[in-house]
Amino acid sequence: MEFIRSYRWGVDGRNYFWINNLQGRMLVHPTNPQLENKIVTNIRDADDKPIFVEFIGKCLEAGGGFVDYLWPDPTGKAPVPKTSLVQLYKPFGWVVGTGLYLETIEAYDEPIEPDFFLPPPEDFPIDDRRRASPV
Repeated sequence: MEFIRSYRWGVDGRNYFWINNLQGRMLVHPTNPQLENKIVTNIRDADDKPIFVEFIGKCLEAGGGFVDYLWPDPTGKAPVPKTSLVQLYKPFGWVVGTGLYLETIEAYDEPIEPDFFLPPPEDFPIDDRRRASPV
């Protein structure tokens, strides 16, 4: 849990992970520690969607996946579309999640040539020769 609390990712290093359990108790939330050890199933987005209930449901039905919702932008202004990826860590009954504001994701344009492929550079930091982690 302490690793998750301190880990940041993304271009600007501001994205984070959180952990809640299957009963809806927040275990780790690095940017909102006052939520920790509280039941969060009553937290709803701007469209009244119970987002933590949705996260738990996604993990129980499929082991994890994406959940879309509305959330205040980083400045705390109007709610904007956000998506979170959650994954069940079965041995502990944890829902581990992270999210992105959709406006921060660059649009993907199809290449002009249908068979266009640009191989990654030699120093690309992902090694896909090892087996993927089950979680």
